[in-house]
Amino acid sequence: MEGNKGGVVFVVIVLIMVAIGFSLMLNPPTVKSFSLPPVPSKGVKHYENITIYADALGWDYGHGTLNPTISIANNTVVNFTVIEEDGQPHTLTINPGPAESSYQDTLLTTSQITTIPGHTSHTQAYFDKIGIYTYWCTVHPETMVGLIYVNATVNTTVPSVHYANYSNKTLDLLKNNLTANGILYPTIALPANTLLNLTVKDPSSSNYTLRISSGSKVDTSNYTTVINETNKSRTVSIPFNQTGEYVYWNSINTSRFGIIYIYSALVNISLYADLNGWNFSKSSGVNPTINITAGTLVNFTLINEDNLTHVLEVNPGNYENSSTSTPVASVNSTIHTSQGYYLFMSTRNYTYWDLYHPSTAAGIINVSNSSSSSASISYVPGTESDPGNYIFLLGIQTRDEHYP
Repeated sequence: MEGNKGGVVFVVIVLIMVAIGFSLMLNPPTVKSFSLPPVPSKGVKHYENITIYADALGWDYGHGTLNPTISIANNTVVNFTVIEEDGQPHTLTINPGPAESSYQDTLLTTSQITTIPGHTSHTQAYFDKIGIYTYWCTVHPETMVGLIYVNATVNTTVPSVHYANYSNKTLDLLKNNLTANGILYPTIALPANTLLNLTVKDPSSSNYTLRISSGSKVDTSNYTTVINETNKSRTVSIPFNQTGEYVYWNSINTSRFGIIYIYSALVNISLYADLNGWNFSKSSGVNPTINITAGTLVNFTLINEDNLTHVLEVNPGNYENSSTSTPVASVNSTIHTSQGYYLFMSTRNYTYWDLYHPSTAAGIINVSNSSSSSASISYVPGTESDPGNYIFLLGIQTRDEHYP
């Protein structure tokens, strides 16, 4: 009898376990999901317009800083514009924390971004908690990944994503990458004849070499070594005497770099985007001619007038040319205002035009060689900003291996 009782107990236990397993199959454990909060109808304190280019080699590949770090204030709605670059599928996915996670929220799917080069998609994200977030592509998680810093406050006198606003710059060496205030390889802009005091902090004692080359890409065959093979924190003073564009990078990691601009004048210009032409119905007249001088950095502010999609493009020459054009700023039905910068180095005419409405929205920018730093849009003189508010660097002319 005792043996039979033991068998009965065993059978009951087995049946209970099977029942529990069957119940788990019918009711699998739920995976904890993440989603950003919905955009509130009122009470939002800040708005940011951010355009990123989707490329398997990295966000914004070929358009400045690779996988740029985004820094915003808490209680901000970010209007994302994603432009498809390489014909491959991509997603825009966000999760809390400094690395990719399955605890994620995909804001734009592969079907929304599409695989059509040049296709533009839009979405909004609301951040109401201070911390670090990761934005990435689930198809290319190794290469397309960047950070979003949500801070208590952000300096709003300059764009928060790429730019710094002082000549004394401190960069932190982090995993062979250079960062400043959470911004990966920030763009630096300064007026000509300015001394840039650059400090590299190396808390991990990692070996690094800081180099600078001319142009908008890393040139490993023609560069200037500013700090050579050290694992210590260093400060250098770099003179920038002429306008031009340069890049700086750590030789350990040539795939990422920062832009340095040096300008002779900084000018703010507003354009009203309309299907019928730039500044349509404004007293300046449609598609007004813009007059500036060579070496001018223009801060374009794009204002949407008709709730359609507009992309401001600039290229050398007297007509639209998509093969040599640079996208500067974009607006659409949800993003009504955005900003972008373009440095005009050559004495010649440029064309500013709308990618979506090239037949009606196109005008000329006349770049002269005058020593005057004034600018004008038809009847309206542009406002020259205080150069101390921006850091843009344009051109070290030396080509030797060591700074004097």
